[in-house]
Amino acid sequence: MQNKWLYASLCLTLFLSSCQGGEPRAIIPPITPLHTLVSTKTSTPTFPITPAQTATPAFYPTIAAGSLPTVLQEFLERYDSFEEMNAAIQKDYRFIAIELNGRPAGSLDSSPLSALSQGISDCYETAVISALLGEKFGYKPYLLVLEHPVFSSLQPHSIHVFQDEVSGKWGYNDYLLELEQPVFDSIKELADFYIKNHPVEPGHYDFWYLVDLTKINESYGLDWRTTTKSIRFRDKIIVDTGVYIP
Repeated sequence: MQNKWLYASLCLTLFLSSCQGGEPRAIIPPITPLHTLVSTKTSTPTFPITPAQTATPAFYPTIAAGSLPTVLQEFLERYDSFEEMNAAIQKDYRFIAIELNGRPAGSLDSSPLSALSQGISDCYETAVISALLGEKFGYKPYLLVLEHPVFSSLQPHSIHVFQDEVSGKWGYNDYLLELEQPVFDSIKELADFYIKNHPVEPGHYDFWYLVDLTKINESYGLDWRTTTKSIRFRDKIIVDTGVYIP
């Protein structure tokens, strides 16, 4: 028993001497941090920005005109450029119903087939037939829809926009105003340019939406070229949006 107390006393003495003798050892961090340090406010959550999926695929197949109704085939055969269409369309086709209430049933936000069969009624219809012609040249069919301020009773405006698959730049065709070949680096740049240079009452468009017409079939099971139903189902076919800030 005495030996046990002696052994314990000896261990305690060695332990105390090791604590008191020598300097404390510092913890040395790695030379290279494992992760890049980012200073953020703890009260503000941060989320990765997901870019809009609006790029034209490397190859967008030109339209197979032979599979389309005769009226659409004749339209595609008639014009070989947007300039040619813009110059001749008002004499080649009858334009009906400038006023909303004067349009015949089925002509509001119509497909190219309805628009060309019944007569072209407004900007949405001329935009989609321009998009149809754009398919002949290999452009994926997009529309840019421009909205007035919230609670405005004014109707939105639509133009055909198209992206060059080589340069990635954007252009637009508003047949009543002008044609701009692809010179814009982004759809936002195009939208801002258009809104700035086309003022409306009471000032300018406030919002813009990029619509991918091919998604009408994906989302609603309708062929945007030939359906007889209204094709402005924006919620599921919008692929980019923006707000204009002067």
